[in-house]
Amino acid sequence: MKKSTRTRLFLLFLGAFLIAAPCVILYSQGYRLDLEARSVVKTGAIFVEPRPAPVELYINKNLIKRSNFVFQNIYTGNLIPRVYSVEVKKQNYLSWEKQLLVLPKLVTEAKNIYLFPDNAVVKKITDSARDFYFSPSREKFAFISASPIPEISIHSSQNVNDGIIIKAPIEFSGYKISDVVWSNDSKKILFSVSMGRQKKWIATDITANPLKSVDFSRQLSGLKIRKIIWSDNSDGIFFSASDPDRGDLLFSYNFLDQMLSAPLASDVLSYVIRDNKAIYISSKLGTINSVDLVTREIQQLSSTAIPYIEKAINAEMLEYPRDSYSIVLADKNVYIFNKRTAALNKIAGDVESAVASSDGKKLLLIGKNMLSVYWLEDIHIQPFHDAQDLEIILAQEQDIIDAVWFTKNNEYILYATKNSIMAIELDGRDARNIYELRDAGARKLYYEEGSNTLYFLSEDEFYSMSLE
Repeated sequence: MKKSTRTRLFLLFLGAFLIAAPCVILYSQGYRLDLEARSVVKTGAIFVEPRPAPVELYINKNLIKRSNFVFQNIYTGNLIPRVYSVEVKKQNYLSWEKQLLVLPKLVTEAKNIYLFPDNAVVKKITDSARDFYFSPSREKFAFISASPIPEISIHSSQNVNDGIIIKAPIEFSGYKISDVVWSNDSKKILFSVSMGRQKKWIATDITANPLKSVDFSRQLSGLKIRKIIWSDNSDGIFFSASDPDRGDLLFSYNFLDQMLSAPLASDVLSYVIRDNKAIYISSKLGTINSVDLVTREIQQLSSTAIPYIEKAINAEMLEYPRDSYSIVLADKNVYIFNKRTAALNKIAGDVESAVASSDGKKLLLIGKNMLSVYWLEDIHIQPFHDAQDLEIILAQEQDIIDAVWFTKNNEYILYATKNSIMAIELDGRDARNIYELRDAGARKLYYEEGSNTLYFLSEDEFYSMSLE
């Protein structure tokens, strides 16, 4: 081979190397040619975390990957920055779809995706239901029948056909059972039996054989009970009550010696029990106060007050799974008391009820036609949220009858209207995924995470719906 030929070949390969090497290096570092923009761009990625697995991931209608039971999450990289149509599919399940923006050098995440069954299995438990109440352990529920004679049946959530019945004597025909409250250890229940102005309060030990009940109505002396909370050892209760002469009072009652205490505080609209103290709304001042249940010492906790509290006869202190906040609902306004700052601030109005998520990070606000979420803590996964963010999740003309958290991940809300039972996600990037779980309405919902089952009342019928 001539020297000139060798020189030409060397220069050819050298040129090819000088052209290819940067391309290879840029490719290995995640750069791609964007034909639409006619430029070289840094790529991004998409990461999805769907349950239950396995699933299929489609991007722009093209199948990208399949997950399995071992590797349940899916990551796909080297995506040119732009908006992608992302879809997660699983046979016999409702699909999840969203338009997601991919940015250079970043991973767009879609965590906490849950796929609901396409045809959820619905079972009728009974057709003569008036109400139901789950125990704190979630292993039992008290079911109130619609029979003429007051009757409560206690069932295992694992075997609804196995239960015990608490039935009133025939002379109680026409009375109604309500206000069912479970003890913390799920061994006792307390309930009222009423007709007109006549009302009796009864506590029953469902573990005793035969059943043991205590009627403590005679010691109430005309008090109108508002809220009952069992003591930690389940030997007694605390209750707030109104008295025409003495005002809004807080009492304790011990079932062992059948003794009613003197008033623990005299201006209690509603309360919660924490660390041997009652934290309550003062009916006189509108402040958040505490009373030591041993020493009876009263302390004002909040630096500000709820305005016009004397008119807020339905003011309610709500349960919250952590000690850092207290949540108050008064005159359809929601207030947050921050224990650290002593501030009591209004966060929303036109709210019928409010429920904290099981992780304590969010608050579901239920209005007549609207669902909103208030974030109590910063959320550091996509989509990000700051504490004190308030976002409307759903607004519609149809009335919302009831709503609960889907506590498996606290990123969905289950709600009922008169025509359907629905699920809606919190992720507001693009349009929210909304699913119809049942094409008939309900008047009360309860989601049990352990069995992934939704219980609900529809008309006078009590059902369960598996969300597996």
